[in-house]
Amino acid sequence: MDGYAQARRRMVDAQIAARGVRDARVLAAMREVPRDEFVEAGMEEFAYEDSPLPIGAGQTISQPYIAAFMLEACRRDSVYHSRIACESRLASDRHTTRSSFR
Repeated sequence: MDGYAQARRRMVDAQIAARGVRDARVLAAMREVPRDEFVEAGMEEFAYEDSPLPIGAGQTISQPYIAAFMLEACRRDSVYHSRIACESRLASDRHTTRSSFR
């Protein structure tokens, strides 16, 4: 188990599920994906707080609740919008980790 697994579980329970996100697949993904690997070096300790954080190049990673809420809304409300996000170049360009910023 990685050093942030417990923090991810707390983030999901306190920030996401407690605020109404119910899709089990979204909650499982949020528990699994290591947000600390996507923030700028030196910001890892803040990765599971309820706020956006810098990821480099003047960009931020969304607040965890907002990311989960949007994903659940896409899954529930629009297969079309989900497909656009998955197929778009923008979505494929976002699959990176902190190492890309070094």
